[in-house]
Amino acid sequence: MRGQIWVETVLYTLLGLGLMGLVMAFALPKITASQERAVVEQSIQSMNALYGAIETVQTRGTGNVKVVSFTLQAGNLVIDGTNDTLVLTLPEQKSKYSQPGSPIEQGPVTILTEERSGSYQVLLSVALPRINLTLSGLDDQKTLTAVSTAHRITVSAIGTQSDRMIVSLETS
Repeated sequence: MRGQIWVETVLYTLLGLGLMGLVMAFALPKITASQERAVVEQSIQSMNALYGAIETVQTRGTGNVKVVSFTLQAGNLVIDGTNDTLVLTLPEQKSKYSQPGSPIEQGPVTILTEERSGSYQVLLSVALPRINLTLSGLDDQKTLTAVSTAHRITVSAIGTQSDRMIVSLETS
């Protein structure tokens, strides 16, 4: 009789642990996918805010300055003054954000999901064809990485050149 109680206790405990493991096996991928989706959505909002600041100083003209707090939870932001683009790369995503290989326009941000070996990479890009983007006045390139605090980006309208506003970004 005493042995039967212990056997039942062990069996029910193992059954409970097995059920919890089964639930976790199905729930964990869904939780991870929703966390990754939230990071992509937040990154799109940050790109829109930076684009908005660039457009604002470009519209208001020479001498206008705006400071943006750019939150980068994951990935890298490349500010490319040579090609006048902003590209945020989110590598190693376990779930796809959109159909791989098919770019999606969401306002000024182009979203492209690329399939990698066993994972996905999401690229968020903004092209600035009407603006000559510079870094501290130079046609250069700079990469910002994910950090716990927001990057502070100062956006300044410097002047015009060939009917394009020169907008300088400085990071700190």
